[in-house]
Amino acid sequence: MTALLLIPSVDHAETAVEQASEYWVHQRRYRGDPARNDALLGIWVRRELDADLPALCPGDHCGTDTVEGSSAGDPSVVPVGIRTSSAVSGLWSMCWLDGPALRDAHDPHQRRCRILDLLVQPCAARRESSSRSSRGPTPRSPSTPISPNSAAAIRT
Repeated sequence: MTALLLIPSVDHAETAVEQASEYWVHQRRYRGDPARNDALLGIWVRRELDADLPALCPGDHCGTDTVEGSSAGDPSVVPVGIRTSSAVSGLWSMCWLDGPALRDAHDPHQRRCRILDLLVQPCAARRESSSRSSRGPTPRSPSTPISPNSAAAIRT
């Protein structure tokens, strides 16, 4: 599995990294969970932490890459989701991500790119869409392209 640290703001970064590092060392030393021995691929500054991100079903009662609590009856298969997470009350959340898109990636760079493409950018797009709809239409110059790869498109 791939680890990702979520923090609510850069103001919490130093404390969150210190606490999450201590937690991770403790997990590796005393639990010896080999699934959690993958490298930390990044830190995502996200006010909501892991709320509303896809959580993969635990156990064998549904497919290993299906979203828990799907409202469509049958659980939905997702390319990337949270297999498990540990959090400290709104300060940070360490998420172990899994899914076919990450298992098919050959190196950490490719896994990082897939997390950005399949998890971060869609969340940013939903957030931008909801903030636009609450503000009403914003006039744009026809000569100003909106790139999904711009820095503004992936801030959440």
